[in-house]
Amino acid sequence: MLHHPHTTVKSSTWRAAWGVLCSENDCVKLFAGNGLYFEEQTEISQYHLLDKVLRATKSKNTMTFDLVINP
Repeated sequence: MLHHPHTTVKSSTWRAAWGVLCSENDCVKLFAGNGLYFEEQTEISQYHLLDKVLRATKSKNTMTFDLVINP
């Protein structure tokens, strides 16, 4: 399952949603997400580290790569 959440700056934002999706749908075995590491309404001091957010947006057994573009 591929998920595009638009923005994500905290590692725990989508944890509950992924848990429900995987537990209620036997066909969902792996997941990965992509999005923008930015939220206008959130202070930068409240952002989780990018590495932590990247690890939390995919299941452990997926073969993915992280593409990070700095403007």
